[in-house]
Amino acid sequence: MDNEMKDLLISTLLLVRDKPAMFMAEGQSAIINFFLGFDLALKVCGYYTLKEDLYFHTLSTRGWGSNTIEAVNKMVDKGLTQEEIARELITIRIIVLNK
Repeated sequence: MDNEMKDLLISTLLLVRDKPAMFMAEGQSAIINFFLGFDLALKVCGYYTLKEDLYFHTLSTRGWGSNTIEAVNKMVDKGLTQEEIARELITIRIIVLNK
């Protein structure tokens, strides 16, 4: 991935992280659907496939399990709000994009 594309992806994620309610409907499944769709779009464009293992490893090391669905379920169980969940998942994706 070139730096221009990485910067565009990160700036887009930062925008979503600042105002998650603007981009996601209410509810756990809405969060999951947003991120699965975002990840699928990155894969289709060829930008994320090589970093998928790093994403799963980062989720795990932060204590959220091994995939997005498990992570959201654990975050809900710990009492995180929808905005907190969205921000954490976006932060993880930014970490992965920067590596």
